[in-house]
Amino acid sequence: VDFPSDAGLPYVCLVGTSGYHPGVALPDGRKIRLNPDAVTGMGLAGTLPGFFGLTGVLDSSGTSQGTIDLAGAPRAARGIPFWLVGLVLDPAAPSGIRRVSPPIVVQIR
Repeated sequence: VDFPSDAGLPYVCLVGTSGYHPGVALPDGRKIRLNPDAVTGMGLAGTLPGFFGLTGVLDSSGTSQGTIDLAGAPRAARGIPFWLVGLVLDPAAPSGIRRVSPPIVVQIR
């Protein structure tokens, strides 16, 4: 997670398996390019196996590091794409969200 101008602010990485279009429209006109699903809820609750550091506070350089360790994932999970979107939270920002990253995709091979 890398938001250099947002040091010290809380962040969350949303993860999902339902793609990124149409995404979630925010009231201020921005869009979170992720379709929330059960995996998103598990990630927010901290119960998604193999995904660590999805929430936290950005360090003094505006970065943080999470871990994805899917070595123990079942064979049937191979080929499933996961989309991730980073958000920087700020109660003073529109919708309480200061920044929204573009989506990235990770696929188990």
